[in-house]
Amino acid sequence: MDKSAPGFKTSLKRLIIFQFKLAADALRDFLLSPISILMFILDMILRPDGASYFDRLMSVGRKSDHLINLFEEHSQAEQAQDLKLVNSTAADKPESE
Repeated sequence: MDKSAPGFKTSLKRLIIFQFKLAADALRDFLLSPISILMFILDMILRPDGASYFDRLMSVGRKSDHLINLFEEHSQAEQAQDLKLVNSTAADKPESE
């Protein structure tokens, strides 16, 4: 047996993680599809001065893609930094009464 080949447990763990990431990616796509249409309609009706609602949604999509990291394109250090950014952004939002 080749010593550089991953063992059964490592391979199984990677498979399970990949399946969870696939599910998260599919759920995100399923949710973003109708929301993107709504954001486009809001852009056409409200004509915002700053960044459009659709562009903001695209930014959220890119961030979630980076966070899900389906094909392990981003390093663990980048993922940790992204998680810190997401947590700090959530902490900065004021609670609605």
